[in-house]
Amino acid sequence: MRFHFDGFVLDTDLGVLQGPEGEVRLRPKAYGLLEMLAARAPAVLARDEILDCIWGTDHLGETSVAGAVSELRRALGDDPREPRIIETVHRRGYRFIAPLGSEEEPPREAVRFRSEIQQEEEAYPSAVEPQGLPDPP
Repeated sequence: MRFHFDGFVLDTDLGVLQGPEGEVRLRPKAYGLLEMLAARAPAVLARDEILDCIWGTDHLGETSVAGAVSELRRALGDDPREPRIIETVHRRGYRFIAPLGSEEEPPREAVRFRSEIQQEEEAYPSAVEPQGLPDPP
């Protein structure tokens, strides 16, 4: 799935965030948070829910979420005082507020399958050519 927002493309199949100047590098937790916020937009995600989904039991409390949100805001050029992408909802959590477009890509298996067919046709042309019916006796 690809999410388009504010000049960025979040490609969840490849695990990559592309910005106007190329790939934007994020730490895994920050990337996971961005993916979660975009996928659930415009819902408000509670800090506890984010901790459970992204960090599991491996976290240092709510500061883990705040640190990841800060990293995302820096990477996206988003100002917490006038947010365009990630909004803090006081005492509730965070939500993705940028207008969001999305598109699904065809499954990669289908693309590979087509190329495999072409390779088979080239390797075994008689196997794919239509065969006529035998002549009647």
